Amino acid sequence: MEHIQKMLKKKKPWFIIGAVVLIVFIATVGIIRLVENRQGWEQVERVNTLEDIIHVEVSSTGDGIVMIVPAESRFSTLRYLPLDKMILSEVKGQRRRLGSFPSRYLHRWNRVDAHIYNLVTGERLETIDVLQGLKLVRQDMGGYQLTSGMAWVNETREGELYLIWTLENIPTSPYTPEEEKSLVLNLQTREWSIDHRAWREFQESISENERQRELERQLTIFKSWDVRPEEGHWFLSINGIEVARNISEFSVRSRIILGQVEIRMEAFQLPQENENLYRHFPRLRDFIGREHLEVRIILNDFPTAQEVLALILEDGHEISFEGSVLRGNWSIDGTEHEINSFDDFFELLSPER
Repeated sequence: MEHIQKMLKKKKPWFIIGAVVLIVFIATVGIIRLVENRQGWEQVERVNTLEDIIHVEVSSTGDGIVMIVPAESRFSTLRYLPLDKMILSEVKGQRRRLGSFPSRYLHRWNRVDAHIYNLVTGERLETIDVLQGLKLVRQDMGGYQLTSGMAWVNETREGELYLIWTLENIPTSPYTPEEEKSLVLNLQTREWSIDHRAWREFQESISENERQRELERQLTIFKSWDVRPEEGHWFLSINGIEVARNISEFSVRSRIILGQVEIRMEAFQLPQENENLYRHFPRLRDFIGREHLEVRIILNDFPTAQEVLALILEDGHEISFEGSVLRGNWSIDGTEHEINSFDDFFELLSPER
């Protein structure tokens, strides 16, 4: 016992020193935080997760995927990578509001990562260190900073896939004009670069692809082109697709990946019987008629309007154009036209639409 007590007495000073060091460290961190707060710096931490996704199913034929999320979710498919991957971002840092620029901030990032996950298994496949990428292009970063740190997926008209992070001019910088830029990672070559296009220009760029332009034209049939706006979307309605005036409840649109189409609907809008749809996604049947759930179906390979409709109509329902009239401001000659077929619609549709 005496031996143990002697050993403890010998070690006691080291315990005291360790405790003092720890206290000093904590106090220093606290003081730094306090000073930063007084200078207007606030902590920023954002993490994307897969928690919002209730169900994921890759098509049995490998040409699409379905995701189901809560109807009120802000989940974005702009981070989806074909065929079964998702980009999830994780950022930590500080920001300070600029007095003369009330909606603008200076940012100091400690960590910006883009995690690539397998949607089906939930496995993290890769982590991309964005700050390391910034170091590689810092010679082109003069006067610019990373904004939110959140990654988006895009594709060029040549079919190259990119991850994109928005950059902005630092308001206090005298070096560069007020214009948007983007940090870009080519997912094929793994080359980092700075692109002078804004995010919206990236979105528009794939429309320069001829097949993509035709796809986007095909999908105009799902918009409100009817002369009877009081009826909602007349063409969709007479084909059994009830669309309220709030278009967010149902939409069919092209995506920022060549040849991809995204169908959004609430689960209660799913057809009771559709052999084609449930052959592609067998487990989707479990969600028929469910409330407060949003279904997002992403199709690849440039589907036509007829092919998209075939996935969402009840079996046995023949596509009808009864009573459909194209608005004058949508038509090729500025006058209204009765529409009786897909051919009528696309022949009479204005090229600007």
